[in-house]
Amino acid sequence: ENGQIYFMSVVGWCRGYFFDIARNKIVGAKGKSRHNTTLDALNEFILRQAAELKPGRTGAQAAAFGPRYFIDDLKAVTRAEIEAGALCPFPAFGHGLGLNYGRPYVREGELMVLKPGMYIAIEANYADPALGMAEAEVNVEITTDGPCILTKL
Repeated sequence: ENGQIYFMSVVGWCRGYFFDIARNKIVGAKGKSRHNTTLDALNEFILRQAAELKPGRTGAQAAAFGPRYFIDDLKAVTRAEIEAGALCPFPAFGHGLGLNYGRPYVREGELMVLKPGMYIAIEANYADPALGMAEAEVNVEITTDGPCILTKL
């Protein structure tokens, strides 16, 4: 319906490797609307979370940004809601990509160290009863110079 969020998630393979992206749009919206706040917050989050993917950090160190952003800065959710999957279908802000899904995860407790050449999806979703479900996701390559977003918004 007009004013609600339409989101599309695309998962596939290219030359034997997974990709996993998601995008959003407000149905019928022309220009900015009050509903764009949710989408803007998700898009800002995934870009800022992607910037945390630096070689030598663990997945847990990179993930520490997520709760600060959603709990402390936006005051959008509680820690219990994040752990229950309010922002992702599993309790992580991202996951490794390659021949399959898996480590390293961008979540608390992930001890795997991020290294150049790793390929990671950063994601978050948010359900608003009035607007519907929104999901944003980008794919990032970790390089010696830091993260490189491969799937621009």
